[in-house]
Amino acid sequence: MRRTRLALAAFLSTLALAAPATAGAQAAHPDFSGTWVMDVAKSDQGPGVPPALTMVVDQKGDAMLLRREVELQTGPQVVNLKYTLDGKLSANHFVQAASDVDAETVVSWAGETPTFSTTLHTGGQEISQVDHWTMSDAGKTLTIKREMKVGDQSIARTMILARKG
Repeated sequence: MRRTRLALAAFLSTLALAAPATAGAQAAHPDFSGTWVMDVAKSDQGPGVPPALTMVVDQKGDAMLLRREVELQTGPQVVNLKYTLDGKLSANHFVQAASDVDAETVVSWAGETPTFSTTLHTGGQEISQVDHWTMSDAGKTLTIKREMKVGDQSIARTMILARKG
């Protein structure tokens, strides 16, 4: 009987120690849910960065829905994108500036930073885009470092977004 109690106590102690570790592992990926508005004054300008950007993110577990509202020279555009956050391929199709775009994205994590590695196919061109997302300022600021490659040209830009609400 005493051995059974000792074994049970050891098991429960191990379980109690494992529970916070498991909870910490699940919490390692921050929740980017919310409405994010690009701070134009703090963001790079030029190719790869729209003049205005609002993103509405709904993140649940390994799924993310992203509503991207951009202001282009041709006018406003809204694109709804779906991503899995578990390293599996996500495919999206949208129209941008009257061109069909097929996007294939894999999201990987380095600690609290997701990296969205995307291959875009549009107008017979292939564009490679890698976005690294970092949240700071107690979840009020989102920094997106973007690297794009089109043919033999590479572009690097940084966008700073503020959480609304």
